[in-house]
Amino acid sequence: GMDQDEPGTLLLILSEFAYRHVNLNKVESRPSKQALGHYVFFIDLEGHAEDEPVASALAELGKRANLFRVLGSYPRAAI
Repeated sequence: GMDQDEPGTLLLILSEFAYRHVNLNKVESRPSKQALGHYVFFIDLEGHAEDEPVASALAELGKRANLFRVLGSYPRAAI
């Protein structure tokens, strides 16, 4: 499955966003507690979960990831 191979999974995630020109600020991966070889990815990106490019990337990843959650989506801070 997609969750077995960290480099392959990471490439898939990055490519879904890169293809849609969504900037990623931070990507972290950690072994999950579920099983050996399973990873959890935390991604901080520019854009809102409802923006079309972000929404379509999330939808595509949601089809492939076993467990997929948006932890939060916030308006950009005005500087």
